[in-house]
Parts: sequence; C-alpha cells; structure tokens
Amino acid sequence: MPEQTTEAPQSTQPILSELGTLRQLTDQEFNLWRHHPVSKVVLRFLLDRAAALEGAVLNQWRNTGVISDVANWETRGRVAEARDVSGLTLDSVRAFYKEVLGP
Repeated sequence: MPEQTTEAPQSTQPILSELGTLRQLTDQEFNLWRHHPVSKVVLRFLLDRAAALEGAVLNQWRNTGVISDVANWETRGRVAEARDVSGLTLDSVRAFYKEVLGP
C-alpha cells in the first residue's frame, strides 16, 4: 500500500500560482461555498454514499459471513475519503498547502 502524505505535492505549485486565491480566501467565502445549494447536495451525497458503502459491506458479511481483505480496505478508504471531503474546512486546506504557500 502506498505511503500516505499530508503535504502538497510539488506539482501543485503552478496550479496555486495560477489560482492565486487561496491566500485571499476568507472564512466567509469558504462558508458561502459550503452552504451553496449545490455544495450542500454534494456534501450530503458524500455522507450518504459512505453510509451506503458501509451498509453494503455489512450486508455482505451478514449474508456470507465473509468480507475479503480487498473489499474491507477499499471500502474503509472510500468511506474515510468521503467523510474527509464532506468535513473539509478552510483551515485543513490551508494546512495541506502550507509547504507550497509558505507562512
């Protein structure tokens, strides 16, 4: 399994310099995005999809008594990622890009 990193890859530098907005992005602007009707639907979808994935694996276990290691780890990763994205905060985005953006 590949090692996970919490630092932004160097290839993101051109993207961030082109966008040029992360430093100026305010909490209010980020919250406007989180509360936009489309964002609310997408963020809710992520949580519902995570629950559905967990339910499918649980049903498989109930019906067969077996869950493969691959299905277990894949589902755990997909659920964790969906929950991470659905709970995304501006502080977590800034922390991720700290190495690229600097102080």
